[in-house]
Amino acid sequence: MHQGSSSPSSIPSAPAKRAKPNHGTRHRCINACNRCKLKKLKCYRVDEDSSKCAACSKALESCVFEDTVMRPGYNKYIIALENRCAKLEKALAELCPDHPDLTDHYSSVGTSQPLGASKSGERAVSRDETSQFSEENVDRNALNSSHTALSGLLQSHAATPSRAPILPHVIDLSSVMQPTSSTSVPANPYPSIPSLPVAEKILHTVYLHLQCRYPFLDWDQIHLWHSNRDSYLNVDVKADYKDQVAGFFLWMIYAIGVQLDPIAGLDSAQSYFERASRYSNTVTHPHDLTTVQALLLITFYAFRAPAGPSLWLYGGLSMRLCVELDLYRSRTPKYPSIEDEWKKRVFWSAYTFDRLISHACSRPVSLADEAIDVEMPLDICASITDPSAIAAASAVSPSAIQHQLTNMSSAIVSIKMYRIRSRIHAAMPALRHPSSARELTVGFLTELEEWRRKIPTITPSTDIPMQAEDRLRWRYFLCVLLVLRPSVLSASPSDPTLSLCATAAAEACELDRTVHKGPSTRQTTISVCHTLLCGTTLLYCLYISPAVISQRVSSRAIRACSGTLAVYSQLFDQARPFYDIFEFMADEILSGGPEQGESQRRVIEVIAAMFNGNFVPLSSLYDQLRSKKAGECVDPTATQATSSGVQYMPEEHFPVPIPMPEQPTPPAAPPSTGLTPFLTATSGSELGQISTAVASADDPAGLAPDNLDIDWLNLDHALWEYMT
Repeated sequence: MHQGSSSPSSIPSAPAKRAKPNHGTRHRCINACNRCKLKKLKCYRVDEDSSKCAACSKALESCVFEDTVMRPGYNKYIIALENRCAKLEKALAELCPDHPDLTDHYSSVGTSQPLGASKSGERAVSRDETSQFSEENVDRNALNSSHTALSGLLQSHAATPSRAPILPHVIDLSSVMQPTSSTSVPANPYPSIPSLPVAEKILHTVYLHLQCRYPFLDWDQIHLWHSNRDSYLNVDVKADYKDQVAGFFLWMIYAIGVQLDPIAGLDSAQSYFERASRYSNTVTHPHDLTTVQALLLITFYAFRAPAGPSLWLYGGLSMRLCVELDLYRSRTPKYPSIEDEWKKRVFWSAYTFDRLISHACSRPVSLADEAIDVEMPLDICASITDPSAIAAASAVSPSAIQHQLTNMSSAIVSIKMYRIRSRIHAAMPALRHPSSARELTVGFLTELEEWRRKIPTITPSTDIPMQAEDRLRWRYFLCVLLVLRPSVLSASPSDPTLSLCATAAAEACELDRTVHKGPSTRQTTISVCHTLLCGTTLLYCLYISPAVISQRVSSRAIRACSGTLAVYSQLFDQARPFYDIFEFMADEILSGGPEQGESQRRVIEVIAAMFNGNFVPLSSLYDQLRSKKAGECVDPTATQATSSGVQYMPEEHFPVPIPMPEQPTPPAAPPSTGLTPFLTATSGSELGQISTAVASADDPAGLAPDNLDIDWLNLDHALWEYMT
């Protein structure tokens, strides 16, 4: 052996490999950044929240990710798959609500996040939370993720997927105002732009529907933007402010147009809304008049949206921003300008939204009427900008103006009605007091009658935005019922107030069905509140006096109310309890059996609580009905004073129904009281059309106009008895 050779034991071992530090799991990027593509590096992020990849961060270089170019039809293919999954999940939820796969699934709401959307770990404000909005329910981090609180709130609604819980009942009316649709449609992050003829039709539809109610949009400017829409619809979020504002309003109008008149081939309204929300940072940042207009447009969209922004939240934000801008104060400029007119139009539109939402969900208004002294907008065409024409119109008293209808006439009539209704709500404590109730009631009824007489007559050939006369008359009866309900709670069977209230309730139920059978208004979910209250008011009057109106009239009105609620129950799930509870109430009140006395008393107590704005007992009663249907031994007449929060009337103060003749003898025709409702001026041919239409809709055999008892259509006798 050679001396230089070494033994095996003396051979040095190979150096051990140095262990790499464990930095956790690498999150490989699906689409590599431009630098990693150029250098052919593996592109991955160190953590999920990192905006740069690890290689660019180490090299201190900028990291740019380009959007992936999808193949043609890829987005529609994904949407079709999501629709199919949503239908299967709905079917699974109906068969097995507690299935574990329902708790972890893809949400049907769009996943595209606009600029400024809340990041992971920040709890966005969901629709159900904002319907009962309070400071402690909102994570401040979600609001601070954007430049302003307004834009942050909008981003959280538009970008955060949420699954609405399946509730057994509705506790308050705020959830009825904005219910969850049973068939949600996934949002397309890149919705198709309507063709020019279709887009023009959408603009015209939204104009006719919006201008006659809430005249806060400058439609001349909208049409100017739309004539050059290719420059605005696809602007970047870093583009000029005016371009982003134009893009926001155009996309929002497309979203509302799809809600009002769905057109085949277009994406869902939610898709267009989320597309518009990309510019919300820019639009809501200045806190100016444009911001108020944007919030009002979002609020209008929310009335028919199955998910998204909260009505209560955005309606209140709009009104408070008007206060911040001092729009509620009267200004008497030396030379009236179009800018002052637009401020008044925007403020009174926000006022209408605020009153409509607050009164429906029994919540306080954002600004008291006593603090408002700004004038109503002028009844001139909204496109008039000539200062001399505006000055001439402002110099004339509104009562002395005799001219043709303008595109502001219907909106002004509607605003006046909401002002009267707001004062009625504010006077509710006095209306419930016997010493002041009669004087206030007569005063409000007189004012409402004067408003009714000024409802403009619509000619079929006019293209001016006008609300249907039936809708305005229906609102008249809603206000009449609002005035009379406090007095009815203490009325005796022979009190003329009871007859007046029952007659108005029956007419409101009939008009309700007529108004909401059109395709553009049937999905206004806030009307469920009015429908239920009209029907229950009639049931209450029939309980006190079964013959307060003719049986034929009451039966037809109750069927109309039930049919309207049935239609709503098919449109969204959360209206179903109201249909079921009304059917139960009608059965209990109209059966009249002595064995159902306790159950009738329970129903009447719930209705009385509803008249006072407390809908919690209604939910408690529905819980008992559901438990009874499920086979549980629950007494439906058991008191729920502790759980429902309602104070029941003592036995000695509870109204006792007494039998009365089927057809009470009407008094002699009195002189005109100034409160004659609109149907007293109806011609004989119109009455024949009304009776024929009602008979054909409800009676298969049909009723001849001469055989129809239409005495109830004339409220002169009831009003005269009440006034005297």
